[in-house]
Amino acid sequence: MEEFITSNLDRYQWLLDRFKMQPKPKVTPNSDSSVDNLVCARIRPLAEEEVAAGLPASVVTRTREPGTFDAHELRHAVRGKPVLRSSAYTVDRSYGPDISTETIYQDAVQHLVPWVWGGGIGTLFAYGQTGSGKTFTISGIEKLAAKDLLEGNLEGHRKIFISVTEFAGNSAFDLLNGRRAISVLED
Repeated sequence: MEEFITSNLDRYQWLLDRFKMQPKPKVTPNSDSSVDNLVCARIRPLAEEEVAAGLPASVVTRTREPGTFDAHELRHAVRGKPVLRSSAYTVDRSYGPDISTETIYQDAVQHLVPWVWGGGIGTLFAYGQTGSGKTFTISGIEKLAAKDLLEGNLEGHRKIFISVTEFAGNSAFDLLNGRRAISVLED
């Protein structure tokens, strides 16, 4: 697929330049926009090899519509020139490639620290393709959360229990115990 894109870069860029944004996707009446759950998307920057190949960004946040981003894919046409397939997505918050992990932490995660310190449970899931930046983002967020929990600015004393688990397909691994395979059970 990469060869297809690189051999059609001019066409891809031309299509992106003429892309017309579709209206922001509507939230369905059955969706749960609970404050207890926050869905965020971080758009990773282009990798060095992508920049060197001259590839354009295929996922772009909408600056005037927070939480909405467009994903573009250059597709083979049945006949004729390649076509652009674009989809718009809306989440609670979206972050472009220029946004730091610290900013994401402050905006989407830091409010969980006092909650956890008070005895609550905070859970953070990262989902995406291999190479999409999950480990980069979560590693930074883990360090910032640990710093806030351990630096002593919160009242009282607590025991802190942390688990870091990776789910890959039908497998689960304890990332704090040598990536040991674990069983996921249901109550």
